Amino acid sequence: MALVNSHPSAQKRHITDGEELWYLDETPLNRMVLALKSGIDEEVSWALYRLSSVSHAHGPRFFLRAMLGLSDGLFEWPLWWVRENGGIGKLTGRADPQELWSIPKDIKIKRKHALESLLILRNASLNETNAQTLIADRRTMMLLGGIESLPKTEGNTEFISHCIEIVNALASLTVLPFPVAKANKPSVPYKTIVEIAASSNDRNLALNSMTAVVSLLSNPQNSRHVSASSPIISTAIKYLPLTMDRPLLAAALDCLFAHLSHLSVLKEFLHHPEMANTVKLLVALITTEQRQTPKTIQIAPPVQTAPEMPIIPLYQLSQEELQVLINTPEPQRSLEWMGKMFVEAPGHDETQVNFWSLYREIFTPFAEQCVGGLANAADVIKKIVVKFPQSAAVVDPGPPQRFIIKNVRRREQDGIYRCRWNKGQCSADIFGSALDLHVHLLGHMAESDLLACQWATCTHQTLDPGALRSHVLTHIPSPAFRMKHPSQPPTITLPDKPYPHPSPQPTMRRPPPPPTNLLTYEVPIPDPPSTSLTALLILRLLFRASYPDSGPAPPENDENRFGFPMLHLEPHANKDSANARHALQGVMIPLDDSDETKRKEREGEALGKKAFEMVSSHLTKVEMADEALASWIEEMVDAVNPATT
Repeated sequence: MALVNSHPSAQKRHITDGEELWYLDETPLNRMVLALKSGIDEEVSWALYRLSSVSHAHGPRFFLRAMLGLSDGLFEWPLWWVRENGGIGKLTGRADPQELWSIPKDIKIKRKHALESLLILRNASLNETNAQTLIADRRTMMLLGGIESLPKTEGNTEFISHCIEIVNALASLTVLPFPVAKANKPSVPYKTIVEIAASSNDRNLALNSMTAVVSLLSNPQNSRHVSASSPIISTAIKYLPLTMDRPLLAAALDCLFAHLSHLSVLKEFLHHPEMANTVKLLVALITTEQRQTPKTIQIAPPVQTAPEMPIIPLYQLSQEELQVLINTPEPQRSLEWMGKMFVEAPGHDETQVNFWSLYREIFTPFAEQCVGGLANAADVIKKIVVKFPQSAAVVDPGPPQRFIIKNVRRREQDGIYRCRWNKGQCSADIFGSALDLHVHLLGHMAESDLLACQWATCTHQTLDPGALRSHVLTHIPSPAFRMKHPSQPPTITLPDKPYPHPSPQPTMRRPPPPPTNLLTYEVPIPDPPSTSLTALLILRLLFRASYPDSGPAPPENDENRFGFPMLHLEPHANKDSANARHALQGVMIPLDDSDETKRKEREGEALGKKAFEMVSSHLTKVEMADEALASWIEEMVDAVNPATT
């Protein structure tokens, strides 16, 4: 039997053609590099396809320096495009490919190779190591500098867009030459990129150009290229209303901030014809993007509640039951009356006053008819214990103090929607609702001409049939659970936890706390969108330029001033005093450059103040969760409307 080596290194893994990892071998015989430099169109197309996939999917592992000859092959076709205008200008002498009916096949292939090679270089530039390799290669600047000579036509849009994306990736390592100096070597065409951003109608090209400008200006060594007359400022303002296009809006805001963060440009921008509209747009953007979230706080101890008790009518004597009790002598009358009106109920209680008051209300109108007269209060209370052995007459210390009978309660009405017309003689079945009972009673009244109420023991009389119909409604029981408004809670709020429910004296209970101990209100979200923060920063810059004296006074000396001493203005004050004296004497002193600059600054400040006054009412609607950002808004509002502070 043959022995099989099971060591992993001895087993060769089958690699399919669609797997790109093995193409990254750092050897002079790398298959992709050899195919790229073979000069065979099919092999070049295959190599560029694989390199595009590798540079995108395995960017952190894709290094230009590791594969010898790779950079040479990738730069060949893009540089050809720069020299030959993509093969169009040399072929026809014209710069617009739309004027051609058809491009020759060989030119199409070269253009395809150039765009794919440029895409690979663009993907590679996102890696920091590759960015350093590209910035040190002279051909990179030759390629990027070629943007300046290319016609800005539709045929070159994709090529120029890829080049600008490479500029954006290399911006942190790029130092632009002096604007007025003549370049001795190829460099990034900053001015051309600005012009493309300002004039291009292609959305992606304009977005990439503005992003590249912001990235270049983020390098402090390139700040000398910031200019107040740059056309990209007006272009950025033009894109501010496009709130639905978030990437383009963010690029426009970043571009504005990159320019206005320089003091000279900021002061000059106050004279821009669109400055006031810019302030309006920035405030509108912040208010539009405001988002709020509910916040809940506890304002009282936890609320004690009890379930709602159903409203069930208490038992009422029928006319026959009342007549029988009237003809029954005491003390038998009291015992039978208690049996009909009360039941034993452990845990419940009734006040002695309620017992006696109910007895007196029922039998006093028939005192002359009652056999043997009526019992007094003491006798009625004593007989309760006889009728209900488990009951007991006790004193509840309260507060308030009460004389009660424990373990007894009123009997509830069975079949609450039973008709008791004809003095309780109606034989109709129990109805299912108050409406059905009411319709039934209207039928009774329609059948009779009597104007006296015939409900059980009721003796009400009237001369108006309409009044009788209204009176009958008082006999119809209410539903067990009353209808509530949707905002009302389903439970009953108690004054405190040990408070009894149901309350023996509900009209005397202490006022309960609010139904809920939580207060919910809206607050701004803690993290507003980045576009809102950038817009607020720009507003802050414009506000400081318009209200230079609104902030706190700087320290007199170097203390806590970042190493910059305060400027002492005594010499200027003396000069102003001298000018005032000469003016009083009728002597005209010509303004020097500094005076003209000050006058222009004052005009800019006045224009800025007017712009902020126009949006003061909208600024009051801006809310920020961060205290520092909220203080910025408050400072603006207070400076614009000092009378409200």
